[in-house]
Amino acid sequence: MKKQYIILVAIFQNIFLIAMVKSQPSFNAPSANCRSYTCKGGKKYLAVPKGKSKYKSSGCKSNGISMFDVNQMAGRKDPVTQCCDLRTACFSICGVSYKYCEKEFKKCSVTLCARELDPTKNEACTRSANLYEMTMKLGGCKNFDDLQAANCDCVIGENRLEKKRVKALATFYKKHNKKFATDEAKLKKLVTKHGVNNNKFAKLVFKMVKKYYPKSINVIVDPQQKMYEEVIKQHERDDAKDETDTLDGSRPAPATDKKEEEEDDVETIEIEEDGTANVHDEKKENAEVDVDVNHDNDDDLVIDLDDE
Repeated sequence: MKKQYIILVAIFQNIFLIAMVKSQPSFNAPSANCRSYTCKGGKKYLAVPKGKSKYKSSGCKSNGISMFDVNQMAGRKDPVTQCCDLRTACFSICGVSYKYCEKEFKKCSVTLCARELDPTKNEACTRSANLYEMTMKLGGCKNFDDLQAANCDCVIGENRLEKKRVKALATFYKKHNKKFATDEAKLKKLVTKHGVNNNKFAKLVFKMVKKYYPKSINVIVDPQQKMYEEVIKQHERDDAKDETDTLDGSRPAPATDKKEEEEDDVETIEIEEDGTANVHDEKKENAEVDVDVNHDNDDDLVIDLDDE
């Protein structure tokens, strides 16, 4: 019962949000003022990305307000899933700017929706993108802050910072481009060029993730979405069972020929002039007639064969 209640709340939440987007297609909520991660303990501690070969995402469920994914329930892939995956990865890169991730999501969704030449599909894609953009903004900074804290390490000194950055790039390339992973000179050059500040280095990492997408992102199942799916499937199974039981219960019993049940041997009593009573069994006599008819047919058949 609790699961059903949660689903109803989520569905009504979706209806409300979709209604807002439909009434204001260009809805533009103010951007959240989220700050990039900074280490505790003072300026001597510097934030650096943890070495990752892959980033995690649960699609468009990963950001903002938790929503009931109607597309997934209907067996359809959300048109902007790629953009949601990349946005989650962007939030997970230590030192990145929130506004940069927001801008990249917008650029991605506009590009993908522009590929939909069918007007109906294009409108649906744009509406979906606007909806997820709005939920991201309404969700505030918590999701961004949590992902930043989970994916940042803190080191002391520029030398350690450079080594950790080189190691982070090598870890990623080891999975997606082994040739670059062993080229330390190239990695150091990238760190020097893009390591002016945390945000610039984070942009480099994001470009790498985007280049090797979807292999660069590990898609995970959202626990709440999984619960929705299980409840919906259980309802479908229950409905199918009820329908089967109804059909079985409504099937009429095999019809019986009442005439055959009620038909008894019919006997006729005939009184002769001399008072003698003769009993006639009509059923028996009819049977004898049938036999005679059949014999006649057989004789005719034999005659026909002899004539030939």
